Amino acid sequence: MDTKYIILFFIIVISMFFLNTISNNTISNNTIENFNSPSDTLEIHSLQLDENREKYQEFQEIQEKILDTYNFQIGYNSINNTNSNSIGVCPLGKYYVGEFEKDKIDFKKCKDCTKCNKGYYLKHGCSGNTDSICEAEKVPHNIFMNSHTKGSKIHNVINPHQHPYGYKYQINNKSKQNHKLSSIKHNHL
Repeated sequence: MDTKYIILFFIIVISMFFLNTISNNTISNNTIENFNSPSDTLEIHSLQLDENREKYQEFQEIQEKILDTYNFQIGYNSINNTNSNSIGVCPLGKYYVGEFEKDKIDFKKCKDCTKCNKGYYLKHGCSGNTDSICEAEKVPHNIFMNSHTKGSKIHNVINPHQHPYGYKYQINNKSKQNHKLSSIKHNHL
């Protein structure tokens, strides 16, 4: 063997031994820093709570306009047995599961609201500590159409639906078209 390869081999072995020793000393002396996740801090929780309440209030304003214009109740709102302190704690589309204590808010207890089945829409609930209350009724056409505008906040509370797309004429019959259907769970950009 060439001497340069022997020297290289010893340098690698010594380096590995040195790095292993440093690594073991660092771990045994507990010098590894434990960083808290930003979401575990009180400041972040406070900001999250403020944002959730602000978005809930914005949705309530949209809801009031719909109620005034169409006399139709739709979307996230509280009912009689909803704890008023729990309203706006969870983001829209989630509700607080379990016993709510105003001084001990646990964001891990925010769970997705039950989705309404096809033919139903979200009439009440999905707010505070109350799950969805769905009703079997068609949403008025104007509300349905407005929910499909860019950035609409009510699309997730109307009846689950699909959209046809990708129209193609049949080869043998130009008057008939084939199309695909979107997923029931979709967004509009």
